[in-house]
Amino acid sequence: MTQVATGHKVAESYTNSLSSTTVRNSYVFHSDGSITLPLNQMSGGTVSSPTGGIVLPPAAVIASGQPYRYILTIGFKEAGQKLTETAHVTIQGAGTAMVTVPAGTFRATIINMTMAWTVATYTVTIEIKDWFANGTGTVKSEALIREAGLNEVASTEVLESFTKG
Repeated sequence: MTQVATGHKVAESYTNSLSSTTVRNSYVFHSDGSITLPLNQMSGGTVSSPTGGIVLPPAAVIASGQPYRYILTIGFKEAGQKLTETAHVTIQGAGTAMVTVPAGTFRATIINMTMAWTVATYTVTIEIKDWFANGTGTVKSEALIREAGLNEVASTEVLESFTKG
C-alpha cells in the first residue's frame, strides 16, 4: 500500500480463468470512502475513462443496499480507431460473505454492478458480481455479457496473491 494524493493505492494480481493470464491492478482507496477500480484491456484494445476507472461509492452507500447510479464515459482505442461510449452504471451492495480463493479466505462485501450502453442499434449490458475485501480489493469477480439476446460468461477472476504493504 502506498500513499497517494487522494488516499491509498493497493496493488493486486489475479488470474483470468478464460485466458489463464495473470493481471496486475492498482486500486485507490480514497479518503472519502470511495474506491477507484481500474479499467483493463478489452478485445485487444485499450480502455480509459476520465476518472481513471470505475468509482465505487463509499462503503455506507454500498452497505445500504440502495442502488447507486451514474454515467461513465469510456474511451476505446482499437485497431487505430478511437471510440467513445457512454455507459449507464448501477452499483448495489448485496451483503457480505466469506469467500476462499488461492490468496486466502476473506470476509467480502458482495457488490453487483451493471454497465449498459448502446452500440449502433443494440444494447450491450455487462453484469459484474464482485467479492470485495476491505483493504485488499476484489478477491473474486464474475462477469456476464448480454447483447443481441445472447448471454455469455465473460470471465471469472480470483485473487492469486496478496501482500499487505
